[in-house]
Amino acid sequence: METRNQNAAESPVRLWLDDLRPVPDGWTWVKTVEEAVSLIENGRVAEASLDHDLGEGTQEGHRLVLWMAEHGLWPSEAISVHSSNPPGAERMCAVIERYGPYRRIRGTRRFVAVM
Repeated sequence: METRNQNAAESPVRLWLDDLRPVPDGWTWVKTVEEAVSLIENGRVAEASLDHDLGEGTQEGHRLVLWMAEHGLWPSEAISVHSSNPPGAERMCAVIERYGPYRRIRGTRRFVAVM
């Protein structure tokens, strides 16, 4: 796990799940579903941006959104899918749309919490 410009230990986490793309400033970079689950379970993930394809022999990002739906654990503010795999990204979005506590921003793969 790598974090860029993450402040205090108790601050909200912005989770970046991707095996290749570099992490933007202020985000915590995880490269596997297992690492992402570990962060989400602590209840401090405010926002997540997810990739679908995570490398050969590794669970896909789709598995993470299925896990979130099964356990009812979601980022508190927003979630988005930044995958360049259109069918995989839409499968992920379909799970988020159906089970997540969000509304989808029209024309995007970004979802924000329903207040």
